[in-house]
Amino acid sequence: MNDFHNKLVHLKTAYRNALPEKIDKLENLWRAYLQQPDTEHLDELQQLVHGLAGSGSTFGYTAISQAARSLQNQLKQWRSGGCDPGKDDYRHLQNGFDELLSHMRHPSLQTGASQPTVASASAAREPFSGSRVLLAESNLEIRGRFTLALEKMGHRIYPAHDAESVLAILQQRKPELIFLRADLPGAPLHELMARVRKQVGEDIPVILLADQDDICKLENCLDTGCNDFLPRNASPCLLDAKIRMFRNIARVQRELEHYRERTEEEMKLAQQVFQSVLQQNQSRLPLELEEWNLAASHFSGDILLHACCPDGSLNLFLGDFTGHGLPAAVGTLIAAGIVQGMSRKNMAPEKILAELNRKLSTVLPVERYCAGIFVRLDPARQYLQLWNCGLPEALLISSEGELVRTFPSRQLPLGITAVQELGEGECIEVEAPASLLLMSDGVTEALDSQGNLFGSERLLRVIEDNEDDESLLQAIRRAVLEHMGERPPADDISLMRIKLGVCQLPQ
Repeated sequence: MNDFHNKLVHLKTAYRNALPEKIDKLENLWRAYLQQPDTEHLDELQQLVHGLAGSGSTFGYTAISQAARSLQNQLKQWRSGGCDPGKDDYRHLQNGFDELLSHMRHPSLQTGASQPTVASASAAREPFSGSRVLLAESNLEIRGRFTLALEKMGHRIYPAHDAESVLAILQQRKPELIFLRADLPGAPLHELMARVRKQVGEDIPVILLADQDDICKLENCLDTGCNDFLPRNASPCLLDAKIRMFRNIARVQRELEHYRERTEEEMKLAQQVFQSVLQQNQSRLPLELEEWNLAASHFSGDILLHACCPDGSLNLFLGDFTGHGLPAAVGTLIAAGIVQGMSRKNMAPEKILAELNRKLSTVLPVERYCAGIFVRLDPARQYLQLWNCGLPEALLISSEGELVRTFPSRQLPLGITAVQELGEGECIEVEAPASLLLMSDGVTEALDSQGNLFGSERLLRVIEDNEDDESLLQAIRRAVLEHMGERPPADDISLMRIKLGVCQLPQ
């Protein structure tokens, strides 16, 4: 006996848990049939109602069973009459659906108690869970029909009959959606919409109600500030569908706003972490160095590093990671840790690059790697070593602005393969004051408003035309920004100028 009772309780619970899905299915089938009548929708609808009529009383929900049986009989009569009911038949059907849905949503179903009888259930009022709707319609019959039907569907209706009553309600209430007759007495539509928007803002949807013959005249209705329009003879179910649609849109907007706020908080935290890590020992530039970095996003995938070694050497690194934003910037943390950490241990440049290459190939995805240039200046600043791993050629510029030598890429970008032969790099003796320019491809590939590249030729002209060697980096920076104009950078831009033969670190 106990086993039978437990099984019955289990089945009753399963029946109750399945009701929300059945409610959605009923509503969707009814709306679908009203929009496009066909026997397939009607057959499925009748089958679902028939099942509710038989199963409700079995599990103690007599009111659901009786309401479903009544609606089933109405549907049979409708079908026998050719499925083309008059106005009164439509109202009876709609009322039958409303009655059935109200019993299926009854609060007792949330606690598992048996449902009251039909008479007592009709008197019970379901807690409000619908939308707050302002319904502005001057026709008393239409307004009353919509109000009654929508209230039965669970919505709270604030009825209005003219422009003055609309504005009066908005001073006291906060509807979630507004249905507004297009030719409502009391004010022209544009004027009324302007006053409505002033009171409720742009977030509350406004749907115009117009006669079927006037729909074609409302092509520019969006210019008035409304969001949609419907014929005044639309069914209450169609109005309910619009309410639910805009309610879902509002829910998605709230979720997106929450996601945006959360993302901004995470971005701020990430920026603080990146700035803390990347600015270690980077706050004061050596006298030999000038830098410029312009990110294409919140985070830069380019990195400019300098690190002083115990023996007085100066290590410099300019890296350009593939991609943009945070995914590209992740690799900069790895590069900063390796270059700064191994430089403090006075490790050889070849070992620093080899470890950086190995680490990036191990940690980053296959499509992520780093093009970079590594430069080591000796303690006396009399010579330097340079490794170009996939970046645009470095430029050696005389103090007179002449291009003395270029240093094209001779190694693969870092992180493509776990092991690569890096060699000893290119050695350069510093014989006279000069500038060594290192840059990412964002400099020459900067775009103007017409999509034209800044280009290597323009860069060389800027270098040749610069008369004051001390402002070379600033001259290039100014030319690139003028070229882009108001257009944001399409790629991260980085430029490093190393002044050669002009100063030495103390011995």
